[in-house]
Amino acid sequence: MPIHKNEAIRSPPLVRTKKMNSDKLTELEHYNNAYKSLLEKEKLPNIRGSEGMPLFLRTPYVHYESQILSIIKPEHRVLELCAGTGLHTKALLETGADVVVTDIASYALNLVRERFGSVYSNFTTELADIEKLPFRDACFDVVACAGSLSYGEPLMVDSEIERVLRPGGYLVFVDSFNENPIYRLNRWYQYILGKRTKGTFERIPDADRLIGLSSRYSSIDVQYFGAFTFIMPFFCAVIGEERSAMLSVLV
Repeated sequence: MPIHKNEAIRSPPLVRTKKMNSDKLTELEHYNNAYKSLLEKEKLPNIRGSEGMPLFLRTPYVHYESQILSIIKPEHRVLELCAGTGLHTKALLETGADVVVTDIASYALNLVRERFGSVYSNFTTELADIEKLPFRDACFDVVACAGSLSYGEPLMVDSEIERVLRPGGYLVFVDSFNENPIYRLNRWYQYILGKRTKGTFERIPDADRLIGLSSRYSSIDVQYFGAFTFIMPFFCAVIGEERSAMLSVLV
C-alpha cells in the first residue's frame, strides 16, 4: 500500500480507448444493479472496512486505515475514489476532514448517504469517473482509494490524481498487486465467469506502475501483505480462520 507525497502538478498527454469505454459501461451496469439490490435490503452496518472482512484479509486494510488516521487532519479536504458501498469510507469520516466521496455508480452514492448520512455531516457525494475527475486542479490535500485502481486506464487515473492534489498532498491506497500469480489467476477466473471485465484483469497495479508513481511524487512507502491470500479460504476450512490469518501475515 503506497503512500505518496505530491510536490508538483504535471499532466502528461492522455489517451482514451474504445475498449475502455465498453468495459466501463459493463462495470457501471454490474455495480449499479448490485448496489440497487443492497439498497432494497436491510441497512448496511456502520463499520470500518477492516471490521467487515475475514480475519485473513484484514491486515492490509487495518494498515490502510491507520495511515489515513495518522495523515489526515480535520482541516484537510479529502477525495475518496470509487467508494462503492462505503465500506472504507468510515475511517476517512472519523478524521473530521471535509470528505468528497465519489463513485461512477449513482446507487453506490445512495448507499453511502444511507449508511453515514445520519451519523456524519463532514462529507458530500459526487458522481465521478476516475479517468476524468470533475474537480479543479490542486484542490485536495489527500486522495484515498481502496482496491479500485484497476477501474481505469493507469496513465489517465494517475495523471488525474496528481492533477487534483495540492503540492504537498498525499495519495493513500491499498490494492492487489499483479506480481502475485495467485491473484492474477483468481482475477482471470472472475473474468471467465463474467464477474469482471478483461480490462480490470489487465490493469491490476504492478511494479511498473509503482515505478511510474514514484517518478511523480517526492516520496513513496510501500507495504506488502499476504502473498497467498487468495488460497486462504482453503486453509480456513482446514486449520480455522484465526490460524489462517496468522499464516497470511507470515507469507
